[in-house]
Amino acid sequence: MKYTPKKWRNTPYAESKAGDPDQALTSLLGKYGVMVHQISQMVGPNGRPAIVLRFQLKQSFYRIAYEVLDAPEVEIRARIKQMKRAIYWMLKSRLEEAGLFAPLEESMCGWLELPDGKTIYEASAPYIQRLPSPDYAKKVFGLLPPKEEA
Repeated sequence: MKYTPKKWRNTPYAESKAGDPDQALTSLLGKYGVMVHQISQMVGPNGRPAIVLRFQLKQSFYRIAYEVLDAPEVEIRARIKQMKRAIYWMLKSRLEEAGLFAPLEESMCGWLELPDGKTIYEASAPYIQRLPSPDYAKKVFGLLPPKEEA
């Protein structure tokens, strides 16, 4: 979806007064004992800048990568800062979840990096695409009436 500057300003973290997002990410990771991390920028799958955060937590490596929003009329630095803030809040909520409600491996599963460099999500994407449609799930849970047989 392409965003006009006005629509972009209404997206989460678009015009935050927060400070340096790189420092915020570094500080958050340090709070959880992360000593090794890398924040970088690359070209995403749609040709826009993507922010990549790699870090080691306990014995595992994790990678979070998201492309900035498609808002070509908005300054690129603003979109990069927005994406870093979004990653900060996603990561913060997962780390808090892992500390209280679920095992770390469960909370961070999609971002876990496998030996071949793919994340678990990336490796499982072909299988996820083959899952039954939402209508199937609704039928299984009794939310849709069964189709009448002809």
